[in-house]
Amino acid sequence: MLEEQLGDGGVAGIIVNTVKKAQELAHYLQKALPGWQIIPFHSRFTSLGRAKVEKEVLSLAGKGTAESRQKIRDRLVIVGTQVIEQSLDVDFDLMITELSPMDLLLQRIGRLHRHKDRVRPKNLEEPVCHVLIPGDKKTDRSVSAVYSDWLQYQTEKHLPQSIDIPEDIPRLVNAVYKDADESDQLQEEQDKYHNYLNEEKGKEDKAEIAILAPPYKKLRMDHGINGLKISNAKTSEERGLATVRDIKPSISCILLKGEKAGAFRPVDDEHMLLKSDQKLSFREVQTLLKEVISLPISIPYEAAETELEQTTKNRFPLWMDNPIMKDRLILVLNEKGDAELAGFNLHYSTEFGLESRKIR
Repeated sequence: MLEEQLGDGGVAGIIVNTVKKAQELAHYLQKALPGWQIIPFHSRFTSLGRAKVEKEVLSLAGKGTAESRQKIRDRLVIVGTQVIEQSLDVDFDLMITELSPMDLLLQRIGRLHRHKDRVRPKNLEEPVCHVLIPGDKKTDRSVSAVYSDWLQYQTEKHLPQSIDIPEDIPRLVNAVYKDADESDQLQEEQDKYHNYLNEEKGKEDKAEIAILAPPYKKLRMDHGINGLKISNAKTSEERGLATVRDIKPSISCILLKGEKAGAFRPVDDEHMLLKSDQKLSFREVQTLLKEVISLPISIPYEAAETELEQTTKNRFPLWMDNPIMKDRLILVLNEKGDAELAGFNLHYSTEFGLESRKIR
């Protein structure tokens, strides 16, 4: 499809629902389309690494200048995840996306022909979005961890062949999220719907822990934030469960590359050399904080946390004396960017980000 549609140039955006799939697809396309520019863009880069990729993506597929918008872009493919749909001002001549809940799908489509004054290849003058739907109808567990099976099912059911934006947005979103009539449902549909309702109820129960109580008349300004009561927060454990994001917990750590004994470099700043037997300067701490990354949730949380805590404590005791670094975890990669952690092989590159494979 890409060879046919982008034969005369243009830029395609491909959005899939998991980082692992984006990485695998980018690897495949680089081999299948030699000479093309394939850019992976997802959340599994360090903060500094992601900023660099985002800058490149915006320079190639962003709004650009009035002059640049009159030129047809060469064969460019950006393969990414939800980060593309979230406030990134990019413009695609062609879009290919995996199925996602209707509101998010429409948000993705908002990156298709976003800038109206752009000159496009003749065969891409009309905005077309190809939505990928599993042919075998099997549930992808990795996607189910991100999006409800029920919302996916409803979106596929109500997805039309053509959409007028923004006119159709309220109608399509309402069709997916409205309360279902269970009398018309098959058993499989009922199971998906009940699972969805249970998931939503679980989110509500979790959110209640962090709801502020009604105004307290005796609260004075000098009480500060400690004077506010947290509803239903009976224990410190319950307080700890309060979170603003409905995702599984993941481990955040600083990525370093090991050099000589006791010498390390930040993965995205090879000009800086750090030594574990020397205190960190303020600038070095600031750099390290930009090298933080979230590990894949597929890696066992407790095993990985225990291993990282032990290695960080043993290898960087002097660094941990710094109050900003005190509770940080550090993952050290070898010079090739590889490491083993909790039964997984990890590899980090500035092009593909952090990749993981389970050790068999």
